[in-house]
Amino acid sequence: MAASSSLKQPALVACQTLRQKLRNVSLADALPAQLVAKRSATGLFCYSEDDANTKKRTVGADRFRVEWETLTGKELLDRCTNQSSDYYYYTTSYNNDGADWWRGAVGGDVVDALPRKTSLWVGGNGSTTQAHYDVADNILGQCLGTKRIRCWAPSSHWAMTPFPDAHPLARKAQIDVGEMPDPDLDVTLEPGDALAIPAFWFHHCEVRCPRRWRREAAARIARAC
Repeated sequence: MAASSSLKQPALVACQTLRQKLRNVSLADALPAQLVAKRSATGLFCYSEDDANTKKRTVGADRFRVEWETLTGKELLDRCTNQSSDYYYYTTSYNNDGADWWRGAVGGDVVDALPRKTSLWVGGNGSTTQAHYDVADNILGQCLGTKRIRCWAPSSHWAMTPFPDAHPLARKAQIDVGEMPDPDLDVTLEPGDALAIPAFWFHHCEVRCPRRWRREAAARIARAC
């Protein structure tokens, strides 16, 4: 699970605070009672302007084809912990005024300490966000598990062959990570770490959950039953 924010100053503290709180609660309880997650056979995920239109196929996006699945928080974590042929990915955004379920799970003091523009991502081992750039500065904070982050400076823009601006996958790289130039930064975030990603820097994010963490996550899910 990772949290990101467009506000830099409090991000590391918020990440560490949230991580500390999540260690003391059921992970399933820290998610909505019912949610809609993406399922992929390739493990590659990215936002598409067509996401809300399930009848429209995004041209040239076979690698990013996903199915939508309605799950409970516990079911999502169970699938993420044991995923093999299918990969799962869930993201949600909220602000401090619309996070009632978060307040109930981790406490109003923690929610109020988070930056207002905050998103959460949940994925299992191998779930990957395709290389893309954002038009705003971001902080990515790692709460649980680990995540490998590869970043490319704006000077690599054309080498990353992004989809055109008018395409539903605008700002995403068209090529596989193995075809991309060597990254300017290649790090693995551990729980409690945070990374500043400037606007227009491409970043490719791959969940890497060590076996020990997967066993611990499975035990927490079992305790939530």
